[in-house]
Amino acid sequence: MFGFATNETPELMPLPILMAHKLVKRLSECRRTDLLRYLRPDGKSQVTIEYDGNKPVRVDTVVISTQHDADVTLKKIREDMIEHVISR
Repeated sequence: MFGFATNETPELMPLPILMAHKLVKRLSECRRTDLLRYLRPDGKSQVTIEYDGNKPVRVDTVVISTQHDADVTLKKIREDMIEHVISR
């Protein structure tokens, strides 16, 4: 949980939390539009940003966790998350 405002984004949210929010919003869109029919309602995201002082310099880690049908492979989920959620 973040308890502060920052000027690093127009929304006054820390960049990692803003990016995580956008990822779960896109994940939800993919589920609701049936683009990725195997997705289920529970999803989470975490983004880790590397900073040089107060300046963000690169995305270090992106984690997306989602409920899904039991018959979907990890390879398929990973490919779809990159193509339809992260890269958008």
